[in-house]
Amino acid sequence: MKYVLLILMVIFVTNLDIYLYHEQIIPYRPASFLLPLFLGLTLVSFNPKAYLKIAKTHSFLFFFAFCILSALYAIQGYSSTEAVLTALTNSLLTLLLYCCSVIVFMKTELRYLRIFLLSCLILLAGSLLFDTFVGLDKLSTELRKGGFAVNPNIAASAMKFIGLCLILTYRNNKKVRLIVMMILVSAIFMTFSRSGIIGVIILATFLLINEWKLGYNLQLKSLVFTSFKGAGILFVTYILLLNLAQFVQKEIPEFSKGDAGQRIDLLLGKTKKNGGLTRDDNSQYGRKQIALRYLDHFMDHPFGSGTGYTSDKLINLKDTHNYYLKAAVEFGIIGLFILLIYIFYGFIISRKYDNFYYMVFTVMLLFECFISHGLFMEKAIIIALAFMDSTLYFNNDNMLS
Repeated sequence: MKYVLLILMVIFVTNLDIYLYHEQIIPYRPASFLLPLFLGLTLVSFNPKAYLKIAKTHSFLFFFAFCILSALYAIQGYSSTEAVLTALTNSLLTLLLYCCSVIVFMKTELRYLRIFLLSCLILLAGSLLFDTFVGLDKLSTELRKGGFAVNPNIAASAMKFIGLCLILTYRNNKKVRLIVMMILVSAIFMTFSRSGIIGVIILATFLLINEWKLGYNLQLKSLVFTSFKGAGILFVTYILLLNLAQFVQKEIPEFSKGDAGQRIDLLLGKTKKNGGLTRDDNSQYGRKQIALRYLDHFMDHPFGSGTGYTSDKLINLKDTHNYYLKAAVEFGIIGLFILLIYIFYGFIISRKYDNFYYMVFTVMLLFECFISHGLFMEKAIIIALAFMDSTLYFNNDNMLS
């Protein structure tokens, strides 16, 4: 049963469940079929006492606190019933998926964990490669080229978090580390996601500075030397990627139009007139203007506007694109405070367990909160977080020796 659960988790991480539903291969939404199936099988497969251990993790406490806030703020009355129920369901599913994933990782040997993570990364990168040059959906006119995830930003987020987990398990193997980094850089570049590229730069820079060690290994002399070396490598890589982007756009006509074309233009710093693309996302529905509108709303309603407010299409055309703002607007200063404490505690506990990889993971989460309002609804990030927590709290002898 454990291996069936790992296969289902591969499907979740790679967003294959969403693709199968869109292609009508599976007629039921993931939240109505595969996800409840996974949760049910996990709950009946393991001793209920094991879940009491998970309740001690700081991530469980964070997700549980947001479940409580979602229930309490559901009575605000600003949002539609559908938006409130959707937000409540998503909050509960996030908590359950995290708990069940931690249990599976706790009971799985290292070699199978490596197979699981490697399978996820290969499927994610493979779907992107196929989507880029062949196309997963011939009827699509958006040309988003996000593989099974459809959205390039979601695909890039999944790869960088899963990639970090995989590097953790192979941190002492230089060849595998190099191969994983090559896959990450090339696959994330294919998404033309700015946040994805910044994320993989954060990952590579921190691990290089720490010389890929598990524990904190920051020494002034090596820090300066490695920083300059890493900066040089990243600069050369950036120049190569920019030239490759221009080549791809020139040689493949599809990448000069649609969403893919816009992403390459943004990467290259190009702009379009007449209300089109702007480099700083300063259009009416760009990230900057959305952030300013929600910030003004938070200042006017500092104690929150209720569960599901930002995602209610009857009130807001666009969500926050920022998890800090989402927590603040919906749950007020209480929600924002809990989120900030959670992020800050990630740094504290990484130092307590002398786990530099967990610190890097926390930095990536901190950054991701600035660019995504749905990161804790993305199954790949929840499962990656469950993996990191399982190695931190429960599998030190098995995983981190």
